[in-house]
Amino acid sequence: MIPILGAVAMLFLPVSASSLPVRAYERAELFATCSGRLDALATRQRALSEAEAHDNARLSDEFQVLLDTVLPKALSEGVPETLPRRWRSQGWVEIAALLADVDHSFDPRRAELAREAMLQRISSCRAVLL
Repeated sequence: MIPILGAVAMLFLPVSASSLPVRAYERAELFATCSGRLDALATRQRALSEAEAHDNARLSDEFQVLLDTVLPKALSEGVPETLPRRWRSQGWVEIAALLADVDHSFDPRRAELAREAMLQRISSCRAVLL
């Protein structure tokens, strides 16, 4: 419970507030996308019995709490109720596709570019909370 409260508290820190989007629907998109990204990574890590799976699943859950917090305002701004699920799914598919390239590409350069892109996307999400 404390980590989730910590994530919510991050919304009120001056440094985090300046880096977050201003509009509620933009925050909702960020939180949903990051939740999906981290969930995809955690799913892969669980499949490979990697120790980081638990931490990434926890961060995904924290993004979901943030989404749930900002969602009423985003809905009042006109965001359709199904859009946050789509954003989350897009984040999940984005990371899953990059991981597929990392694992299965015959082109080493493509695999490396996918790995770098995946790491950058996950890093940008983690920076919001950490």
